[in-house]
Amino acid sequence: MNYDFTFGSMIKCSENEKKHSLVLLKEILGQSKKARTAGFLVLGQDSDSIKNSFLKDGIKLIGKGYEYSAVEKILEIRMVVRNAKGIHLLEMAMVKEGILSILRADPVSLTEEILFSFLGSSIYEEHTKEQNDDFTKNIIQLSHSERTARSECGFWLLNASDNEISFLMKAFDWETLGVLMKVETDAVLYRIYSNLSKDAGKLFKERLEMQKDPDGRTINDAEDKFRTITAKIAAGKVPDPVNMNL
Repeated sequence: MNYDFTFGSMIKCSENEKKHSLVLLKEILGQSKKARTAGFLVLGQDSDSIKNSFLKDGIKLIGKGYEYSAVEKILEIRMVVRNAKGIHLLEMAMVKEGILSILRADPVSLTEEILFSFLGSSIYEEHTKEQNDDFTKNIIQLSHSERTARSECGFWLLNASDNEISFLMKAFDWETLGVLMKVETDAVLYRIYSNLSKDAGKLFKERLEMQKDPDGRTINDAEDKFRTITAKIAAGKVPDPVNMNL
């Protein structure tokens, strides 16, 4: 399907109608998060709880295990057959692109960017401001948490300087750091977020929420890596960075 001038004229609708589509957008993002954390099969099993019928159809196609090109073709044919216009066509296009984004295993943040492309910059900016405010409020709440920790890494973070934490976080890959943070207290998480930019903090929070609960062996491996890195920091050596964008 070509998103050309003709298509643009067919999806014309009011700003209020587009704002109502935020409900559908969030539902698609919810399915994207489920796919990243639990896999495609869970989506197929959970399809009956989806309110939007076109989204439900798309999720069922994923659950059946069809290939990307087949799902794309089926959804496009169904869009043509329904002969929708205005907000109805716009929402169907959002669903189609959301389903394809899920199949590509795109990051949820990328799926969000794609979907908001249909709603326009003003609605996206308003939504982003609300999200930033929510993230800031969450960080403020974490800052008031009791200074407790559950692991060796957590106790280290509570007592380390900002420079030491910066070295640790650049040397730790996201996933390994997330393994240790999955079981940590709010006070420890605050030390992480307070040493990240807002964008990096939101990205880390998203990845942490999608990350599966680690088993004992995974935790032990992460702790070993933590000890290796902090030993270098204690000796005055700067560990090799892996997260250059923090």
